[in-house]
Amino acid sequence: MKFIRYLIVIVIISVLSMPIKAEALTTTVRVGFSLNFPPYQFLDENNNPSGMHIELLESIAEENDLNLVYLPYENTSDCMEAFGKKDLDIVLGVTEGKYSKYKAFSTQALSVSSLCLIAENSVAEDYKINKELKSFRVAIEHNTIDYTYLSKMNCSDIVLKDNNKNAFKAQLEGYADMVVGDKSSLIWFLEENDKKDDYTIINNYISPITYVILVQSEDPYLLSILNRGLATLHTNGQYGIIYNRWISEEGNNFKLILKTVSAIFILVLIIGGAYFAANAKIKKILRTKVAEQVAELSFANNELKLRISQAEKESCLRSKIFEASPGGLVLFEQKGQVVHMNPSAYYLADIPFDKDSDISAFKLPIFGEILKKQEIDLFNDECNHDPINITLDSPNGDKRYYRYSLHQIYEANNISSVLLAIEDMTAEERHKQAVFEREKNEALNKMIASIAHEIKNPLTTISASAAIIKSKGNSEKFVDAFTKYIPIEVERINRLIKNLINYASPQESKIETIDVEEVINSIYYLVLPIINIDKIKIKTLLEKDLFIIIDKDKFRQILLNIMLNSIESIEKKQIKVANEVFYININTWNENEIVKISIEDQGNGMTEEEISLCTNPFYTTKSTGTGIGLVTTKQYIEEAGGKLMIESEKGKYTLLTIYFPSANKDMMQNTEEFK
Repeated sequence: MKFIRYLIVIVIISVLSMPIKAEALTTTVRVGFSLNFPPYQFLDENNNPSGMHIELLESIAEENDLNLVYLPYENTSDCMEAFGKKDLDIVLGVTEGKYSKYKAFSTQALSVSSLCLIAENSVAEDYKINKELKSFRVAIEHNTIDYTYLSKMNCSDIVLKDNNKNAFKAQLEGYADMVVGDKSSLIWFLEENDKKDDYTIINNYISPITYVILVQSEDPYLLSILNRGLATLHTNGQYGIIYNRWISEEGNNFKLILKTVSAIFILVLIIGGAYFAANAKIKKILRTKVAEQVAELSFANNELKLRISQAEKESCLRSKIFEASPGGLVLFEQKGQVVHMNPSAYYLADIPFDKDSDISAFKLPIFGEILKKQEIDLFNDECNHDPINITLDSPNGDKRYYRYSLHQIYEANNISSVLLAIEDMTAEERHKQAVFEREKNEALNKMIASIAHEIKNPLTTISASAAIIKSKGNSEKFVDAFTKYIPIEVERINRLIKNLINYASPQESKIETIDVEEVINSIYYLVLPIINIDKIKIKTLLEKDLFIIIDKDKFRQILLNIMLNSIESIEKKQIKVANEVFYININTWNENEIVKISIEDQGNGMTEEEISLCTNPFYTTKSTGTGIGLVTTKQYIEEAGGKLMIESEKGKYTLLTIYFPSANKDMMQNTEEFK
């Protein structure tokens, strides 16, 4: 028995007498990682492991003489399967909560990120209108914390994929409407596919995610090396450098600093215990190590103090902003208990200012009515952060207008409270209504004056002619003039009234498939007799076999209105510029199944202000005119699913381009049969 005791003592002394540094002992570590999880871990263009997690591990391995053997897998699930079979020593980028059955996790985080929900811009707008996920197909990586979260949301159509990259690919290829995943990873895929400007991050912060290293439980020595290495990277600033190299957002946070200080403190205690058990040689080495760790601890402590100071300043600033906000702010807990209200909120609720009052948000005036209208569970479901307008009746019967938004506050992955932000928009809304009424009355007065002016001129002609019928009735010359001009003036009045009726009460369209070239040629020959062909030239370049679906009479009216406007604009310019020929160019062509019709004149042109106003009812720059010709033109175009674009420069030109969906010739027969 004594021999055994002596043998144990000799072994212990021999072990303690070994140098602390482990340069002589090279440890081979089999590293499992997902190759579809950038910017954290992936294979670069040369098929070499790359990413933030890889670079952090490489830095630790270099300082501790670890020989890393990388084993890439398609996804984290495959990594975990291999880890369970003891084929791997560590797995990078694991979420501790998802694989809680394993105990050997690094106490230091590799990275901290968040889940987000992204979609194409148009889909994002639809979501803001519907405010529910159940109307959309959502792609997500299966067997992840992402999927666990999404399954709790009101989403009935989940598209499961084996990794984050394939989830994003499913959305690109049209198999899904949205993607839920790691924010940094999704932004990486957007930039890689040049789609960042085409997508919107609907929910920037769904829930936090902490990625750690998973180690085989029977290897505590390797786990201690990894924890010590991560702590060192934090204290010497290398972690921040690596983080910022891969991720654009601020990487370090308060929790990581606390973990760093804790790890260093534990390490100092371990070294201190070894100090009293080692021999003189080791004591000397340990003093050096302790000094180094104390220095690192001091550095971390100073950094922590600085961050605490900054946090206190930020907290004070936020508190001042909260109190000074002109809008009402109400922070309340799950049972409705108000945690804090700013002075504006007390004013809106019309209750005495008392911070110590025991108040329920659901029972407060105005706020309670708004919260009762919410169809979601504020403490379980994701709030729509977009501002919402609401109208409420005041006790005196007046309408009051408010704009509000709701924001969930998270603590430890759970919703701890909800912030209600509200603004009284009554004064602004009433001002808008007053302005609208004033503008409406001004437009009405302008319309009446314009119509009166338009009717007055032909009536004057008719009245004057009627007055001299008795004295000139036998004059052949007078009878010719009378029969020529009176019908013209009567038709002028009829056309005015017809335009007004069409504008106020549009008639049902007679839809048919028409040949664009045919109608343009008919208008060309219609206006040709009324222009001075020596001063105004009409040039056409018309592509054949262009067909659109529209009311033919309305299409003729569209072209006639534009042509007459062009002729009038040129004639107005000719007063200033004599002996010069002006052109009206009419072109048609098909571009990507869109029929385009451009009419350009060299007339008097318009200013930017005139362009913006020319399609407003009753706006005109003519001495005579109702200002509804271009309005009805635009109306007819849009009825047929078309679009009108106007370009102009004062004194130089005006270009109107009309866009119509293209139809084919076969549709013409079908339309005739339908009629």
